[in-house]
Amino acid sequence: MKTMKLIGMMLMAMLMTFNLTACGDDDNKKGDTADYVGIWVDTDTDQKMSVITLKTNSYQNDMYRKDYNTGKATKQTVSGAMSVSGNSIIINGEAPFSKATYSISGNKMTIVPEGSEGDRIVLTRATEDHIKRIAAWETLVLASNF
Repeated sequence: MKTMKLIGMMLMAMLMTFNLTACGDDDNKKGDTADYVGIWVDTDTDQKMSVITLKTNSYQNDMYRKDYNTGKATKQTVSGAMSVSGNSIIINGEAPFSKATYSISGNKMTIVPEGSEGDRIVLTRATEDHIKRIAAWETLVLASNF
């Protein structure tokens, strides 16, 4: 029975990978979607991963962690409303800042919170390898809950 649950979780992770990578409309013309919209990675290590999903008017930050002592994986999600005008961002909810500016160069987004020009948050646009790692973290979290 445990083997069946594990196989089921692995299949679910594989399906999630396909769902995450196929979330665009092939008919979209370049410029139809804001440049910041998408899945971004803040931290990616064996012990933790932080994934930020930005939409035109909302954000979600999924933080995955693995406990050294127990080996269990956990996921904490923070989300809220967001508005963007030009390169200015206003965020409502549990975020490390409420106002910031952003710039994108290649696959990197740099966010500078208002009032703290020395502190920068650098995000990387999620690659296919990141999407696979996210699916693996989701599987670990599910397995830790059994």
